[in-house]
Amino acid sequence: MISAIIFAAVFAFVVALIINARTGVFGFDFLTQTSFYVPVLFFLVGFVLLVLIVNRASWWAHVFGSIFVALFVYFGTIGTLLLIGGIIAETPAHAGQLFAAALIDPSVVAAALIAREVALWMGFAISARGRRLRARNAEARSAYETELAEKRAEYDRAKAAQTA
Repeated sequence: MISAIIFAAVFAFVVALIINARTGVFGFDFLTQTSFYVPVLFFLVGFVLLVLIVNRASWWAHVFGSIFVALFVYFGTIGTLLLIGGIIAETPAHAGQLFAAALIDPSVVAAALIAREVALWMGFAISARGRRLRARNAEARSAYETELAEKRAEYDRAKAAQTA
């Protein structure tokens, strides 16, 4: 959830910069539009799926997974925005033009790039936590096995003393 908030904040800033480059006006009026929330929703779903699949895996799993999150955000955003825009009612030629325009839309490309970076860095944090937990669990398991072996030896000595 924190990763989705980070993604939304960075994406909002980048979209504001893109709009500023196009119009000369820096503002956040787009925050009320569906075209802002669709990539955020796709990032949230994609990153949650990635974390559920790889969980606390090594860093390389999150590197590869972040590519899939970016592709999920990119194509999911394009498809959803085109469907919301009514691409189904268009002629095939016009639909192809709309699709081609959506493929190179700077805000959609930015959403994919930001999704990859946020998923990558949050994945690094998750994998670092996984390494710490694995080390702590290995120490706890070793201590438990040592304690169990001592109790078993004590039990065996007591049993041997009773039979002798």
